[in-house]
Amino acid sequence: MTNDPVAGPAPPIRQDGPPPAEIEELRRKSAAADAEIGRLRNEIAAMQRRRIEYDRLLIGELDAMMHEVLAAARPDPRAAGAEPEISVVMPVWNRSDAVGRAIRSVLAQTFASWELLIVDDGSTDGLAAALEGFRGDPRIRTFRQAHAGVSAARNLALRNARGALVAYLDSDNFWYPRFLEAAAAAFRADPDLDVGYAGIAYEWPDGRIDFALPRFDRPWLLEHNIVDLNVLVHRRRLFERLGGFDEELERAVDWDLLLRYTAHRPPARIPAVGGRYCAAGAERISTTVPLGPNAFRLRRKWWPRPAVAPRVLYAALHFPQLSESYIHAEIDCMRRFGAAIELYAPGSGASPFPHDVAVHRGLLADAIRAVNPDVIHIHYFTVFDRHRAALAAAGVPVTVRGHSFDQGPELVKQALELPLLRRAYVLPGETAGDLPRDERLRVVPPAFDTRLFRPARRKDTKLVLRASACLPQNAVAFIVHLAKRVPEYRVVLALARGTGMEKEVEAIQALKAEIGSPVELLIDVQRPEMAALFEQAGIYVHSATQPGEAVHKLVGAPVSIAEAMATGAYVLVRDVPALKRYVGDAGAAYGSLEEAAALIRATRAWSEAQWRQARLRAVERAFEFHADEIVLRPMFDDWCAIARERHAARAPAPPAA
Repeated sequence: MTNDPVAGPAPPIRQDGPPPAEIEELRRKSAAADAEIGRLRNEIAAMQRRRIEYDRLLIGELDAMMHEVLAAARPDPRAAGAEPEISVVMPVWNRSDAVGRAIRSVLAQTFASWELLIVDDGSTDGLAAALEGFRGDPRIRTFRQAHAGVSAARNLALRNARGALVAYLDSDNFWYPRFLEAAAAAFRADPDLDVGYAGIAYEWPDGRIDFALPRFDRPWLLEHNIVDLNVLVHRRRLFERLGGFDEELERAVDWDLLLRYTAHRPPARIPAVGGRYCAAGAERISTTVPLGPNAFRLRRKWWPRPAVAPRVLYAALHFPQLSESYIHAEIDCMRRFGAAIELYAPGSGASPFPHDVAVHRGLLADAIRAVNPDVIHIHYFTVFDRHRAALAAAGVPVTVRGHSFDQGPELVKQALELPLLRRAYVLPGETAGDLPRDERLRVVPPAFDTRLFRPARRKDTKLVLRASACLPQNAVAFIVHLAKRVPEYRVVLALARGTGMEKEVEAIQALKAEIGSPVELLIDVQRPEMAALFEQAGIYVHSATQPGEAVHKLVGAPVSIAEAMATGAYVLVRDVPALKRYVGDAGAAYGSLEEAAALIRATRAWSEAQWRQARLRAVERAFEFHADEIVLRPMFDDWCAIARERHAARAPAPPAA
């Protein structure tokens, strides 16, 4: 640097950052902090190991005591025959090896005023012989019914119960001796108490034991079950007033009961560890029956009805046509919630579908005037873009939902420029990664129609299905070729002819004839028949084009995958990150025609247990992430909020004082 003759000597060059000594000191302190963090982590780990060791010692001592108590428990032929204070309900189905321990844990109770109602739910494993040694106790009553499920068995016991209080014990779990005594004391102390629950010890297959006595929280209960039925006690009058267990549910029946029995008054926590839930051992309903569909049916019972039902004009491209199953499912679900929907579609579509929704043709502006909606909902960003001027002029709040590849960043950005746009819903997938940041954007997964697509009781593991609109970008020709690779399987390709797809259907028919493919082509199958096909198919193959192909488009989130998972199908998808995330552990990914064929052939070696677990994974994933009333409820809530605002704005002002 040179000196300036006017300004004088140049200042010395400034060194950026702290001096070296300061840097060294910071490094020393950082190393010391890291060492201290490491020491604390080791200390915490040691404390956790000691706690686990102490827990094991305590549990071991408790188990030894329980073993002695249960071994000493005997039926008492001289037990009082007076009206019992507590009725204990125990359903049993093929648990002859475990039921004795459960019964002895009731006999070992320090509280003696009980009756035990054992319901044999059509057992075939010699249960009667296992119960024979307990028949001498007049407090133990047994019933038998044809196999009808745990809810029917419990309801039979409830109808015959005599106690003012009711408790439940499953045949493969057991109680600690003071549970009924603690429960009876809690109800005696509070005559207004209807429901109480104690703590429980969960024994997991790995030998670990956790204790739980959660705080009651009604909003949390609406989303999650927080109380185990084995430590629940309630007054019998609740059964007489509100009914018993829902026999339509296969799982979550205790959750359903607790929701009903605590709807008007919270339960009390009983300060005791009531029993042990044994997750290890024999096959349980929790490992053979999916929770998702049952939890979904339970939640739908508690959806609130809207104070103001939104009036919605729903705009689509072509309606009704079979290739728009996602639109039909969305409209049907919103109408069940309480929305009043009329539809606008300029085109009638190539493959009509029966419906009972009023449809407006012609100009969107005319439809808006005729319907006078609270909300205009647009399906497809391209439809939104086409009618931007009419939407801006209408002055009505707008929501829009994208579909598959119809949600590119530029289309979404242009939609967000409309001030009247209240919410934009986009599907996950390859097209969702580059969208602009805006608080009005919501990523919403595809939603299947829960009335049509349900878990199948049985699957044809040799039936391979693909259902699609007959579009080149859906690579349906792939399925025609795949059928030739797996001739021992029945491969069905169900195609819907959307508007302008007639030539594509003819091309697929010609390809089938040209290569001699055994694929079964079904054209324009109505939705109920299509749902029946999904229910039968053991394997579902989703086809998609690859980068570099002339008709390739980015993959969205096809609803047919969710529909297949909902029935328990094993799903194969193209090796694309978005599709692999969609399917998760409910299927597998292929990179080529040969890989897809190999994955299908590999299922020939599966055992029945492997097929059952595959079905469970698929169903659980579908109902957790894609059930219509779960996925679409936030959209409906948005519509309700808009409707309330508009109704409040139109309400006459109160008269002046």
